[in-house]
Formats: sequence, C-alpha cells, structure tokens
Amino acid sequence: MSWKSLVFRVTRVRSHINEEMLEEIERGDAEPIAVYEGDALREIVAALDARDAAETAIESAVAKARAQGATWGMIGAALRVTRQAAQKRYAYSA
Repeated sequence: MSWKSLVFRVTRVRSHINEEMLEEIERGDAEPIAVYEGDALREIVAALDARDAAETAIESAVAKARAQGATWGMIGAALRVTRQAAQKRYAYSA
C-alpha cells in the first residue's frame, strides 16, 4: 500500500469517526467534551475559566483604581493600552 492510499484511508476513517461524533452530539446522546478523547478540550475550558476570572479581577481593580482617583491614562498604562481603550472597555465597571 502506498503512503498516499494510506493517508486517504486514514482520512476516511477520521472523517467517519468525526461524523459519528457529530451525529451523537446532534442527537443529544453525548456531551461534546466527554466524547473527545484527550485533555485538550478540558484545557481550553480551564483556560477560558481562568480568563473569565482574570477579567473579573481586572474589572474590579479598575473600579477600585478609579474610586481611588486614578486617571484613565494611569489605568491604561497599567493595562498596557491607551487611555481611550481602557476607558472604552472598563468605564461601565468603574
């Protein structure tokens, strides 16, 4: 068997497996993350949870900084963005 036919065969098998997984997910038979074998999706979910927690902490810190008299320029510098970007993103939480 040539390597090209082997690659084609493996691709067909993977495609079939992916189709089966999608069918299970669409039917509601399986949780998408639980179906996947490997820890990469769990790592993505954990990273998103960490990002959400970090964003919440930043919003709180920005509100506290504003309450203590920090300017948007100072906050922008701390966030490594312009004052306008900081104000646009966090003005609602301050």
